Amino acid sequence: MTAETARQVLMILRGNYPNDAWKLEGERAKPFVGAMLQQLGRYPDRIVLRAVGAIIEDVETLPSVPMMKKRIKAEINKVPEFNALPQREINEAGREKVRDIIKAHKQRHKERKEGGQGAFNIKDVRPSVVAYARELFPSISDANLVRNRDVFAWMKRDGQQVDGYPCRLMMSKLTGLVDPFLQYPFKKR
Repeated sequence: MTAETARQVLMILRGNYPNDAWKLEGERAKPFVGAMLQQLGRYPDRIVLRAVGAIIEDVETLPSVPMMKKRIKAEINKVPEFNALPQREINEAGREKVRDIIKAHKQRHKERKEGGQGAFNIKDVRPSVVAYARELFPSISDANLVRNRDVFAWMKRDGQQVDGYPCRLMMSKLTGLVDPFLQYPFKKR
């Protein structure tokens, strides 16, 4: 707040509080202006004037400098009001496309569960996982590789370790399922 703004505030207060205007005349006004400049000097002029206008609406007697400072702090810390942006138009064609994609995925999932045309095949398994599985089990069939694809992907991702321990993969000759076996280090007593 500048000295010019302090004079404007003084004139506003004199005009709005005529019964107390004598307190803001001549030599009596200097301590009031000095206190305003000391207490309110760091705040912008527009905020000080806005706060003084708000005080005039609420208070019937001459406001003190601490009261003005309190109102200015409240004005500064006030959460601004934001108007919500208008809603965009809904693109029905895009929504319909998303519905079709979801419907197709649900249908494919249902077919896979029932073992129909949508069942997994070797083309659905990532080539890096296929190469990893063929490296470990050179004679593994495509059907067994597809059925155990999650185990191979897991072991490839984790570096063939479980909780930091090395792991070996064993394939059952009866079922064709691949299971990980941990190799715990032997500790001598």
